[in-house]
Amino acid sequence: MKIANRLKLKKVIPAVKAILPALELVWQSSPSLTVLRGIIEILLGVLPIGLFYIGKLLIDTLFSGDAISGELLFSTPTIWFLLVAIAIGITQIVCNAVLELINTAQSRKVIDYTQDVLHSKSIEVDLAFYENPKYHDTLQRAQQEGSYRPLEILKRIVNLTYNGFSLLAVVGVLFYLHWSVPFILLLAGLPVTFARMDYSLGFHRWFVGQTEQNRLSWYISSLMLEDTFAKELRLFGLGSFLRRRFKLIRQQLYKEHMNLARRRFVLTLLAKVISGCLVFGLLIFVIYQAFQGSITVGSLVFYYQIFNRGQGSIGGLFGSVAGLYEDSLFLSNLSDFLALESATKDPEQPQPFAVPIVQGVCFNNVSFQYEGSTRCALKNINLVLRPQETVAIVGENGSGKTTLIKLLCRLYDPTSGSISIDGIDLKKIKIEDLRSQTSVVFQDYAKYQFTARENIWFGNVNEPIDSAIISKAAFQSGADRVIKTLPYGYDTTLGKRF
Repeated sequence: MKIANRLKLKKVIPAVKAILPALELVWQSSPSLTVLRGIIEILLGVLPIGLFYIGKLLIDTLFSGDAISGELLFSTPTIWFLLVAIAIGITQIVCNAVLELINTAQSRKVIDYTQDVLHSKSIEVDLAFYENPKYHDTLQRAQQEGSYRPLEILKRIVNLTYNGFSLLAVVGVLFYLHWSVPFILLLAGLPVTFARMDYSLGFHRWFVGQTEQNRLSWYISSLMLEDTFAKELRLFGLGSFLRRRFKLIRQQLYKEHMNLARRRFVLTLLAKVISGCLVFGLLIFVIYQAFQGSITVGSLVFYYQIFNRGQGSIGGLFGSVAGLYEDSLFLSNLSDFLALESATKDPEQPQPFAVPIVQGVCFNNVSFQYEGSTRCALKNINLVLRPQETVAIVGENGSGKTTLIKLLCRLYDPTSGSISIDGIDLKKIKIEDLRSQTSVVFQDYAKYQFTARENIWFGNVNEPIDSAIISKAAFQSGADRVIKTLPYGYDTTLGKRF
């Protein structure tokens, strides 16, 4: 039992730590909206208690002897009570409308900002990460959860504050009725909270464990949906096979998910029955007090509303706690992704790239082995490339030709040995400076579905897009003849996706 508790604690601590970075994301995306949202949520938490109390005073006034005779029906106190109630009601309506607008604006800002953080990290990490299945699992979990979980955490914390203020007011009122009542009401909210936290922990464990299978299923789906594989699927009759494979994986995932859902159903149902019995007992106590004449009719209505409000606030409070626990568990996936560190880094004191190159490029005893592989892609390579020299490197597939170029571009660093340009080790040159002076067309080159002009411009986006250098480059490479035959020339979009 102690070991199980320790294991749960190991899950809880990272989950709680993930909350602060999430809040930082929300704050950085929209600080002014965050502050405004907090103020409105607190107002909405306190205003209903005031409205309930005004209702109590109004009912007691109307049920007094003078009111029954008609003397106080349109008296000054009654009018004032009605005016205050109307003012509170209008304030609530305005606050809810503003909150809806803030929700819309902040949702977009948080999602877009978090996506930008994901994009920034994904273009920063080493190429080696893309050849590691664990990286793809981490990336998928970060993409799935990171785009909306930070906003969910903000909502939970604001709701926590909102329900906390509301609950404080409720507890203060219920203490006046009897000191034990607020404690029983609080106790009624605990079973559902524990049931939800139990499900969150189980679901997170399953979610992490099934990432690879889930990713495989959507990869199979992309094979059937994307144009890249359309020809082969039809030529080799792979469509039916892939459909069956996809369905088998999804059915297994469905079965596992439903096992968790059934456990949640049983625990939540049991928890709600226990909570309902406790609240029902409190209502019987209040009704008994009214029959005994200990409280007025207005107080009976007031306490009934307070019970409902208190139950809602406790449900919201504990629900926010359980939700925070769940969100922070999943947001740890985003933290894991953002914590990845690249092995290829800029030097602290970079040396300038030699322009023009005088001595040449030198590979000195260069060896390289891909992560997870038992074979060296390159072993003890010694090679000198002189300026103005044209060199063709020939070899079978897998002999290391592309790897050699990747090392030259510092997409990887050698496992051993060094590469230098004019005697300066590549590791001492700023990566951006090195790559800005390097041009590569890989065997599996990328095709960008943008305009012809933009495709050429991607060779050096530091130049203005309307620069004459683009048409000059097209002319010198021979691409100009092809571009002139396109419907809109340089402004023709290449590809049919858009």
